[in-house]
Amino acid sequence: MTIVKILRHQGKVVALDLKGHAGYSEAGTDIVCAGLSALAQATVGALLKLLPEENVQYEQGDEDGTLSVALCDIEPTELTEAIFSVAVTGFEMIGQSYPEYVRVINKVCDVDGKEGKSC
Repeated sequence: MTIVKILRHQGKVVALDLKGHAGYSEAGTDIVCAGLSALAQATVGALLKLLPEENVQYEQGDEDGTLSVALCDIEPTELTEAIFSVAVTGFEMIGQSYPEYVRVINKVCDVDGKEGKSC
């Protein structure tokens, strides 16, 4: 199962964290994993294209199926919210269609993307 954490500060998305392989089918043929990956990679790409590189923190672990992206040293803007919104909508739609393979969790966090006490 893939766990998708959406981290928000003051209602705006500041980070995404995906962990685990969906397990819908074998590696290379898993449409659930492919959909999640495409959304996450497009989000990272859009943020890196439109923001200074130092304002985007990004990590990916191919072996364990992890990917995280966070805003760094900037407040969320309408632009970042629009970018994250597309991914969040896609994650939620995939999660609704494949609930046994994807779980989407919304969290409140500090402005730097770290989970806060309310998590």
